[in-house]
Amino acid sequence: MKTGLVVFLILTAGAAIRLYGIDFGLPFLYDVDEPVFVNRAFHLLAHKTLDPGWFGHPGSVTIYCLALLFAIYSAVGVAVGHFADFAAVETIARLDPAEFYLAGRLMIAAFGLGVIYLTFELTQKILHRGAGYIASLLVAMAPLAIELSRLIRTDIQVTFFLLLILFFCLRIVERGLLRDYIGAGLALGFAVATKYPAVIGCLPIVVASIRPNGNDGRFRDIAIRPLLIAGAAAVVGTFIASPFLFIDIDTVLRDLGKEARTEHLSATSEGFWSSLFWYVTDVSRRNFTIIGLLLAIVGVIGLLRSGRKSGVLLLLSFVVPFLLFISSLNLRWERWLMPAIPVIAMFCAIGVALTWYAIQRLPLLMVRRAVQVLFAVVLLASGSTLIHADYLRASELSRGDTRTQAGNWILANIPDGSVLMMERGTPQLPRGKYVLLCEQDRHVEDFGSLGVSNAKYQRVNGVIGQLGSVEEMLNSAAQYVVISNEYDRRLAEGEKFSADLLIYDYLFKQASLVHVSVPVQGRLAGPPIRVFKIK
Repeated sequence: MKTGLVVFLILTAGAAIRLYGIDFGLPFLYDVDEPVFVNRAFHLLAHKTLDPGWFGHPGSVTIYCLALLFAIYSAVGVAVGHFADFAAVETIARLDPAEFYLAGRLMIAAFGLGVIYLTFELTQKILHRGAGYIASLLVAMAPLAIELSRLIRTDIQVTFFLLLILFFCLRIVERGLLRDYIGAGLALGFAVATKYPAVIGCLPIVVASIRPNGNDGRFRDIAIRPLLIAGAAAVVGTFIASPFLFIDIDTVLRDLGKEARTEHLSATSEGFWSSLFWYVTDVSRRNFTIIGLLLAIVGVIGLLRSGRKSGVLLLLSFVVPFLLFISSLNLRWERWLMPAIPVIAMFCAIGVALTWYAIQRLPLLMVRRAVQVLFAVVLLASGSTLIHADYLRASELSRGDTRTQAGNWILANIPDGSVLMMERGTPQLPRGKYVLLCEQDRHVEDFGSLGVSNAKYQRVNGVIGQLGSVEEMLNSAAQYVVISNEYDRRLAEGEKFSADLLIYDYLFKQASLVHVSVPVQGRLAGPPIRVFKIK
């Protein structure tokens, strides 16, 4: 079978699993981060500016890509009659922007396919095409890569640019042309303009610029001039991808300060070693299984012992510092490991190939055949575990969400005009249907009076557990109270949130539970939602 056809089939499989359930939640906006990027893209178009006014990730590449996509989508939509005119586009974007979110998710999924393809290219350069097929298939099946390819976030895009850096670095090792240094530098600039930790991508460029000096290859020096040119290209690339990162310094510093918080509910690190162990074992295991991680170790050791050290050293020069960096941070998120997923897949695939070579060298034919069959069975069992996990998650997303289910129950059972107290992560109800109350600065406020949004569906903020006292709840006009998993998350943290738990405990005692929606693996996504009726 030809190489192009195999890669096409792998990309097709990767696209199919990413597209299955990609419209989850819509028209409701359940992911808390997606609106950050989409709203900034709308801001650029509405105000005809290039200043996003936010640099938290910095996320500039994601925001600019969305703005360009939305502009093209709107122009084509008006041309073919999907939108009456651009005024209608503006109205839809403000009131019910679900189709724009879907377009943005499809764009991220396309970058996800780019990640799969670059994984193949890198692996075949380091070893051969067979290992490239396996590595790209592993990335296509990795649950974290699939999950993030369905969301408008920066993780998949930064992974794409980091792999592009590694691709140019391998070409630097192979031929050392100046244009490869420039390509690596520009890719680094775009990566940093997508997500700040991508600056670690400079290390493989440095490693690639180290060259033998002398016939024995033992003495080495660094190609200083092309390395400096790569550095200049990185600065240029960053400026092209995020010019206001250099201009609006005050906003950059403000947003960096917010991102550097030391605590976050359910995501606070317990220390460097704890986070490192969690990333290397728990998160990596869920994406590759124990067998996959063992094979990745075999791949690293095998390459280091072979004559192909340059490739493995390039990969290690990125993935090891990257792991150490994210483990040293105050917070820990599963998605932060995403840039390492393709590299781990490469090592795993190389480990599979090297193990198969070793089996081929066994002396007795009967023993060799038996070991081959056993090895193939183990690989299939490990792969089926990942495929099953992918199917369950896609099935959950495609079948519905606890928030949608609970929202439908509210619309069917609670009279129009009723007063509901809600918190973030709860159902998004039609504007004007009910009077919605929420927690704001430890007090109960009318959500409609806050002027947060004039969208068709209302996304309530605030956490009921953070009310100043139970009297705040008692003195409100609330007839129903709707809570999400904020209670469960605080309960898991223990004593730290005991004051918040008191509010919820009082609610449980003084109100009647009238509806519960809970997630079901493979059938229903989302957090647990509880609806209480005030006695």
